Amino acid sequence: MLKHRSGGEVRLIAQPDHAALSGALAAHWGNASFARPEAWGPCREPEQLRRQTLFGIAEHDNGWWEWEADPRIDPRDGLPLHFLEAHGDDHFIRWQRGVARFAEQRPWAALLIGRHAYWLYAAQVDPHSDPAFRFPLLTAAVPPKEADSAEGRAIVRFLEGLRAAEERCLEKLREEPFGREALEPAILRSSVRLLQIVDALSLLLCARTPEPRRMLGAPRAGWDDRVDLELRPLGDDRYALDPYPFDQDPLCVACWETAVRDEETPIDYAERRYGLPRRARPIELTAQR
Repeated sequence: MLKHRSGGEVRLIAQPDHAALSGALAAHWGNASFARPEAWGPCREPEQLRRQTLFGIAEHDNGWWEWEADPRIDPRDGLPLHFLEAHGDDHFIRWQRGVARFAEQRPWAALLIGRHAYWLYAAQVDPHSDPAFRFPLLTAAVPPKEADSAEGRAIVRFLEGLRAAEERCLEKLREEPFGREALEPAILRSSVRLLQIVDALSLLLCARTPEPRRMLGAPRAGWDDRVDLELRPLGDDRYALDPYPFDQDPLCVACWETAVRDEETPIDYAERRYGLPRRARPIELTAQR
């Protein structure tokens, strides 16, 4: 659950809804300057690769569905915790569930979700983790945790489990018409990075970021041609993005959110959640300078 306060309201956005916004952004990625996801390398089935890439991006937080159905509640306001507060061993389970859900029928999507999870945690225990996959909003490396601490060992076990699950995805992918080509570094690395980029962009848009933010290392022509994107708020849920990667200008998308007025809190979320206002908040992205 994403949870933000704005305009006298607490605004709640479910993780799968945030991920769906990521998918909508990815669906429009590509123009005269930016290659579309299926064009990062040779592929005999480019449209199938594109569809499964977009599916994986849009479903990258599907492991949160069970949590969202019965979230942990903040006693201060009676509302679900922000996802950054919802830690504990179950946060590993959410990623494991998300990979397992698609491993058999959509192994490319499962592989992308697993790689996304891997790079979120690898840098926390490995100081030599590939900086190209540092989360796009982090301008500097985060000091790693001690690998032999209780938390560090839990992360290492989790990463080992992801690698084991990945082997099954790779086995299934080799049976797909596009699978072997998709596993070439030019396509695989660019696809994982695109997921990271639109994930970061969706988080900023959902949170109505008030300040310009830079996202590092977006694939342009391909893996060997990456650029930083700068998001600049223009007011009224309008944002300029430079350089501009989408096929429409402006690009209009929507963020589904539930709103609770500050004066109504604390509330009994379990009893009232389905009666709370749920709305699609329109968002506009443009190349306007």
